[in-house]
Amino acid sequence: MQETLTDNVLLQPTGQAQSDLVSDIAPYIRINGEGDRLKLNFYYSPHLLVYANNPDLDTISNNLSATSQAELIKNFFFFDANALVAQNFVSPFGSTQTDLAVVNQNRVETYGLQASPYFKGTFGPEITWQARNDTTWAWTSGSAYGNSTSTLWSGFLQTPVRTFGARIEYRRQDLSSSAYPQTLETEASRAYLYFVPISSLKLFAIGGYEDNNYNAGQVVSNPIYGGGFEWRPTPRTGLSARVEDRYFGTGYNVAFDHRTRLTAWRLSYSRDASNYPQQLFSLPPGNTALLLDSELLSRIPDPAERAAAVQQIIRQSGLPPFLAAPQSVFTQQIFLAERAEASVGILGVRNSLTFTAFRTRQQVLSSVTAPGISDVFANENSFTTRGLSVALAHSATALSTITGTYSYSRTIASPVFSESTLNQFLVRWTRKLSPKTNTFLGARFVRFDAAGAGFGGYREEALIAGFDHIF
Repeated sequence: MQETLTDNVLLQPTGQAQSDLVSDIAPYIRINGEGDRLKLNFYYSPHLLVYANNPDLDTISNNLSATSQAELIKNFFFFDANALVAQNFVSPFGSTQTDLAVVNQNRVETYGLQASPYFKGTFGPEITWQARNDTTWAWTSGSAYGNSTSTLWSGFLQTPVRTFGARIEYRRQDLSSSAYPQTLETEASRAYLYFVPISSLKLFAIGGYEDNNYNAGQVVSNPIYGGGFEWRPTPRTGLSARVEDRYFGTGYNVAFDHRTRLTAWRLSYSRDASNYPQQLFSLPPGNTALLLDSELLSRIPDPAERAAAVQQIIRQSGLPPFLAAPQSVFTQQIFLAERAEASVGILGVRNSLTFTAFRTRQQVLSSVTAPGISDVFANENSFTTRGLSVALAHSATALSTITGTYSYSRTIASPVFSESTLNQFLVRWTRKLSPKTNTFLGARFVRFDAAGAGFGGYREEALIAGFDHIF
């Protein structure tokens, strides 16, 4: 339970701000299970929000994250399923302040469901194969947004990769929206040749062909060629890179990770075509749990024990699960998504530091339109967001922790100029009352500036207090 005393509950400009006391009652349940043929991770938390001065704003906001992997017929038929309910944003130029206590007109509740049946097996002792379907349904609260469905068919044949190896694959994806009759289609076939000169290094070359139907029935065809490598010189260090020539230009996927006993480092860069259902299930920048998991890998080898330790650290220190707000915004279009991210986590005896810096750019590739439907690309061809966030936690005593978090993000669009800038600082003191109960006090300072795109700036200051208990 959390109480928030804010001086600007509606996030309005100076002179129009209204104060309020908001009660946030949020029970949650977390289930993690693993059997011989089933793995399940489930988290659900409804937030009951009660406003002292604005009772007409009382509402329930939902958060759900669920994944499962089932082996229905041993070594042959499998079924994966994912579901989520999250609070996301309509426009990158509006406020991305995530605290549910304030009424953010740019925030909507989004829903996603994925179903993935697939078959896999072998031809003889050497050749492995897989045939898979991934269907994703995405929709949002509010009548101004269309529903989207993404259907992906894929399959591959692969030889063992010893010194040499090979793989052929096929992918077809269809994206449809309730707001527009045209289905956006992409189809690609690729062949891979692998070479392993040493055990820690794998090289590969790529060749293929693709057809894309994005613009009013116009099919764009293009050969695909490229290559890459995967290199893991030690169990603590890994580097991979993949480069392809595509119809939109050059596509990249580069990732680096390194860990020591006290630190974890991650760098990544990607550039590829994407869509809203696909982005909805992607993680925001600065995954705190992932960094902490890497830092604890040497000390706690067992995955279940390590996951419990990570959750305990986050709960006790008050670190945010992600250092940046979600980057998915509603659109019917296919777009080019470019994302660079650098994250580091340092876990000491009494201090911990998590830091992330990121840059994302989204540029429209398709040209579907539907009157009356909100879409981020209705007036803009592209927008770029840069941001950073840092969280420092200090154990003042064996039972209390002080945490400070600062976040900054700035979004700029073209060709029609629009921009927004968000600065947010949060300081929080957490006290452990018992092994299952924490209490906390905190203060938040937010400054948001905007130009164009119909959004205005505001200032917000708030005091927070509350407790959490695990039964």
